[in-house]
Amino acid sequence: MTLQSSGAISMSDLNNEVGSNRNNLDDGILRALANKVGSGTPISFSDFYGKTGKIAKGITMSASTSSVGFSGTPCMGGTADQLIVNASNGNCELDFSVAPIWQGNYTITNNTTGVSSVLYWQNSRSWQGANYANLLRANTGDYFTIIPS
Repeated sequence: MTLQSSGAISMSDLNNEVGSNRNNLDDGILRALANKVGSGTPISFSDFYGKTGKIAKGITMSASTSSVGFSGTPCMGGTADQLIVNASNGNCELDFSVAPIWQGNYTITNNTTGVSSVLYWQNSRSWQGANYANLLRANTGDYFTIIPS
């Protein structure tokens, strides 16, 4: 999803875009979305024009449980590149080709199965978390939501 590029933006629009309720523009997740990091940096609703916070889309996993057609997905000022099952540890892994501004956790939900997992920072372009049963399913297309948390 992406916020509009002109006109009025409300807190409700921002909350919908990041997938959680935020109370003010000085919130860390909203500052990252606006690319206005740093306490005391002025921020306004127009700073959110054209920004993308959450990923909400159908993603197909291959037989080797790597995403198909996911590359190039905008999220929090970065570009998500792949969603995979890490071959070394079996974790769910979210990788970016361009590092996002938000460097905190992300929560992934498979909306088809209802299974969620928190993904923790590994480095500026990679997050990992538990790959619970029916989160990433081989040879299956599911609808996912990935939000900063």
